[in-house]
Amino acid sequence: MTRFVQLLSRFRKDERGAFAVIFAILALALIATSGAVVDFTRMQQARTRAQTALDAATLALQSQISTQTTAQLQTKAQALLTERLNDTSISATITLVTKDTTAGKLNMIASLTVPTAFVQLVGVKTLTSNLQSEVTRASSDVEVSLSLDVTGSMGGTKIADMIDATNTLIDYLVKDVQTPTYSKMAIVPWSAGVNVGSYAANIRGAVRGPWTLTGVSWASGTAKTVSCVTKANPGVVTTSAAHGFSNGDRVYFSGVTGMTQLNGNYYTIAGVTSTTFTIVNTSSGYSTFTCSGGSKNTGSVQKCRASSCELVATTSATHGLTAGEYAYITSVSGMTALNGNYYTVASPTSTTFVLSGTFGPSFSAYTSGGQSECILYGCSQYYFTNAYGGWGGAYAVQFPVTTCVTERTTNAYTDAAPSTTALGYHYSNGGNPCLSQTIQPLTSDKTVLHAVANAMVAAGSTAGHLGLAWGWYMVSPNFAYLWPTASQPKAYGSTNLVKAVIFMTDGDFNTPYCSGVISADAGSGSGSSADHINCNSPNGTSKYQAEQLCNSIKATSNHILLYTIGFDLAGNTTALNMLKSCATTTSMFFQADDGTDLKAAFKDIAKSLSELRISK
Repeated sequence: MTRFVQLLSRFRKDERGAFAVIFAILALALIATSGAVVDFTRMQQARTRAQTALDAATLALQSQISTQTTAQLQTKAQALLTERLNDTSISATITLVTKDTTAGKLNMIASLTVPTAFVQLVGVKTLTSNLQSEVTRASSDVEVSLSLDVTGSMGGTKIADMIDATNTLIDYLVKDVQTPTYSKMAIVPWSAGVNVGSYAANIRGAVRGPWTLTGVSWASGTAKTVSCVTKANPGVVTTSAAHGFSNGDRVYFSGVTGMTQLNGNYYTIAGVTSTTFTIVNTSSGYSTFTCSGGSKNTGSVQKCRASSCELVATTSATHGLTAGEYAYITSVSGMTALNGNYYTVASPTSTTFVLSGTFGPSFSAYTSGGQSECILYGCSQYYFTNAYGGWGGAYAVQFPVTTCVTERTTNAYTDAAPSTTALGYHYSNGGNPCLSQTIQPLTSDKTVLHAVANAMVAAGSTAGHLGLAWGWYMVSPNFAYLWPTASQPKAYGSTNLVKAVIFMTDGDFNTPYCSGVISADAGSGSGSSADHINCNSPNGTSKYQAEQLCNSIKATSNHILLYTIGFDLAGNTTALNMLKSCATTTSMFFQADDGTDLKAAFKDIAKSLSELRISK
């Protein structure tokens, strides 16, 4: 022990210090060498994160290679890389961007710099690495129909989130260069119906009426002055000038003095000469008409256009009204008592018809305007019994036709062309309206698609089966003849073609139809029963119809990919399960609880459909 103490004393007194220096140097090297493992591990972790961020930025910007310069792409890529990396302790810089618009390639190179914690002790302050990402779009034609729920429950931030997500999908999916392959999108906004706009007549059939009125009158020609009426059987009427009447005509008397019993009555005439005709027996019960002298009587007589002097309406063109049906009259000037009333049609010709039950002389004179409408299914107006009860009174409802369409009972679950089986008419009073926004057939015009997306508003109840059906119809070759040439989808199974329907909803389906009006058995949330028709949907509930359509769309012969998205449906297991089973595969179903999820779902679908792949 004494020798060990002496050794330590000598070590302390040694002024050369060589051993201490050597020990310090060796300790530093040992620490740096051991810490290099930690620094290298951190570098590898940072490189993995940076590569993922660079891949994401390249994928996001590939669709812009035709519209952006390489400098613009580099600026955007740098911002995306920095945002996705989200780590201020490391530096990632885009150093090179190249693009090939013909091949659809975007290539990016970046440098990564990571500060060291241990090897800086030996002078190595940072570690660097180069990264590369190349994205290539596969060469397939793409036809996508986007069917979007814009019902009332989508109001507020939800519709804003959907618009944002839709714009993102458009930019991801629709290529700026449409050669050698194309990518087109159709958009179907839907709620209680689907508005097909100017295509309506070819899809659900032309509407009967309205017909413009050019005149309404009861009398033919001008009134003739009565100069004499005999009190005889039959009575003989003499006019002051030629009257132009014929045997069998019906005539109406007014303003008669003396034999006042003639006034307000109409008669069938006979024994016609140029200035005379006979009427009924006037010898009994009638006063005397003085034919001459200072106190002679006078009066007027007119020929009636109809047998009982009813009003006769004249239209500017062939009206198509049939005897026995109702005519609804509006917008007449002068003879305003007609407006808003229904009249049974009698004695129709191509451009005239009698308003049964009217007595023409009791109406003011017609001056101008007006229109007549029929009130049956297929007409411009539909008069029906609502779900509350019997015909007439408070239960009678009249709705105008819209350019929305409803389901059909024949070929309800097929995509048979409307020329084979027309879609249903849609009638609404505005309480549960036809959407103002119309469908957009397939197009590669991003400006048009963005305008459609940005114009979407939330309104109406949930006819999900109609939204699903029209998602299908927009990519169906059987509907192609309806659209402009550039919007016509290719045949099913065409070489190098991807067809897809993306269907998004936030609610339970509750709005089926019967004869173009929401049915009596519609679910809660579909509006007042006072606005529903007094018959149940012949096709069943909206959910049932949607399930049948899902199966039809997914038929292998259609070669259609069906994606479904449940938006803000957390906790609604029934709706989520329905959408999951509707999708082509469970991987094509997405649950989006908020706007961020919805945008992510649209991005994933777009990448899948576009077949963007990281080639390097």
